[in-house]
Amino acid sequence: MSAMPSPLSISLLALCVLVALETPVLKTVLREVAWLSRLHRKTLEPRDAMEGALGTRLPVFSLPDLDSEDFLTDRDVRGRFAIFLFIARADVVSADEMALRSMLSGLLSHAEDCLYLVCEGRHEDARWIRDRGNMTQTYGRYVRIVVDETGRLRRLLQIAATPSCATFEEDGSLK
Repeated sequence: MSAMPSPLSISLLALCVLVALETPVLKTVLREVAWLSRLHRKTLEPRDAMEGALGTRLPVFSLPDLDSEDFLTDRDVRGRFAIFLFIARADVVSADEMALRSMLSGLLSHAEDCLYLVCEGRHEDARWIRDRGNMTQTYGRYVRIVVDETGRLRRLLQIAATPSCATFEEDGSLK
């Protein structure tokens, strides 16, 4: 005759199973909280993030256009006023669609020719941003979306975080 497990052993086994199942969930939650905390700290003082970059010259760069096989280069931008909006998928996830559209509309009112949306991350992330904001239909040729997978251009300009906006004068200096 086999002995029945005691209520204590059943409780301990249940506790072990719960701990094993909840550990990955807790790790994920803590990782997300840490990420949101860093994002919140970076966006609290966006002006401070930009001040170190003021006067910086437009560096040499080449970024692939999301909707064509062309590349946007520094030569395409030099000699005219240009606005760059540096954005990542996480920025769009944390903002609502109307906020994104309002931001783009406000920037477009100051853009003489075209607003350059520099999406950090993979091409899939940039497509997601484009589709979420319905940008092709809403803004058409006025918003050119390019992909900077590593964020190299933003870092060269000494801009601390996304989302950030940079305006360049005709002489290529960061305003």
